[in-house]
Amino acid sequence: AVGGSGGIDSVGPVKLVFSTVLGNTYRGIEAGGGANLELRDVGTLTSFGSVVALPQGGPNCANVKSTISEGFNFSDDSSCGFTTPTDKQSAGDPGLDELRDNAGPTATHLPLAGSPLIDAIPNANCDDGNTVAGSPVVADQRHLVRPEQTGGKCDIGAVEVQLPPAPVEVVIRFTG
Repeated sequence: AVGGSGGIDSVGPVKLVFSTVLGNTYRGIEAGGGANLELRDVGTLTSFGSVVALPQGGPNCANVKSTISEGFNFSDDSSCGFTTPTDKQSAGDPGLDELRDNAGPTATHLPLAGSPLIDAIPNANCDDGNTVAGSPVVADQRHLVRPEQTGGKCDIGAVEVQLPPAPVEVVIRFTG
């Protein structure tokens, strides 16, 4: 981006639910350059189950005047104000693959094996972002079910890792 923030630039409040804002670049001088998310004027960030990380040359969040964390957010610095007991702030690398086609309508960052985002939200809390979103969130960005198994945990971010189907054992018997 040449003006504003590289990922999200808003003059009003921003709500993130199961979102991934990652690795954005910004070539301007506002916010010190490189911010993933910049809020102007109102400056309120409300977030649940989202990852904001790895900006190119600046903070994750610039000009955030207040944060309402509904929990289970991940950031690699402290600029977004994710401070509830279930948030992971200044938590290092989120373990996401590069932006690519992962079988959905848009390119996504798929969590890699061992990513701290995988199964980070207990099943009992998977619906906690519905109020922030204004409607039930039952699928990921690729339109795949969230959580990926009945009674399972949800992943932080836009993509819910799906388990491969269990192998089917075929036994051949000759009866003749």
